[in-house]
Formats: sequence, structure tokens, C-alpha cells
Amino acid sequence: AGSVVIRDVKDGETVFGNPAQTIEN
Repeated sequence: AGSVVIRDVKDGETVFGNPAQTIEN
């Protein structure tokens, strides 16, 4: 979370600050 790309969902939040979703690529 914090980068421009949505990938750090494992931290518990997306780059938008929303709860972690199932976006595991």
C-alpha cells in the first residue's frame, strides 16, 4: 500500500486505503 500500483494488498489495505481485497495476482 502506498505505491501507484495495487499490489500491496497483503498489508491489509490497498493503495486507496480500502480493506484488503482478493487481488492476489
